[in-house]
Amino acid sequence: MLFQCCSGQRKAVSAGSGSSNVVVVVVVVVVVVVVMVIVVVVVVVVVVVVVVVVVVVVVAAEGTTIVFTEVIVTSEVQIPISSSFSVSNLAT
Repeated sequence: MLFQCCSGQRKAVSAGSGSSNVVVVVVVVVVVVVVMVIVVVVVVVVVVVVVVVVVVVVVAAEGTTIVFTEVIVTSEVQIPISSSFSVSNLAT
């Protein structure tokens, strides 16, 4: 009697695990998609940081480091003026 009860529960668990496998697959797919999105965002951030570092190095090589630090430190109103100076210095 006890053995039949336990074997019945095992069958119920095994039958339930089939549907839970679908849930696990869906969860894994969602996790993989979320991880891929996070990786793409991290790659974009890294690319932006690399571009900023390259710009800083080029501006420093041109001797306009003070102008570039003014771009970072000063207010938003003066950023276009300072950036235009740095661009004109790069052009020359």
